[in-house]
Amino acid sequence: MINDALRDIRRLYEEKQFDRALATIDLYVGSSDTPTEILILKGRLIQLSESGRYSIDEAEKCFLDVLERDKNNISALIEMGWLNSNVKGDADSGKRYFLSALGICEDLTEEIQRGLLED
Repeated sequence: MINDALRDIRRLYEEKQFDRALATIDLYVGSSDTPTEILILKGRLIQLSESGRYSIDEAEKCFLDVLERDKNNISALIEMGWLNSNVKGDADSGKRYFLSALGICEDLTEEIQRGLLED
């Protein structure tokens, strides 16, 4: 069921039907077991929505909820970087999130390279 919802949400997102996608998400968000991908999509959609139904603080809460579960979630770190830099106008805070994501990517790149060399 959740996979069907994700497929529908992604389709609506691609079709730029942001408010309809948010309405679909609202059927699934609210429990502690909401998939992180849905929370990240909700945060993105809130920023794109023109309905005025949601605040930027709600978008931020989506990303922070993901980071509370997984402090190394690259997508959430990048979204927080953009939200802080572009939406809130706090370039320094945005930069810290971007640098955190970059550090994780560098660690992963090193791990991938070691794995490839061991082959």
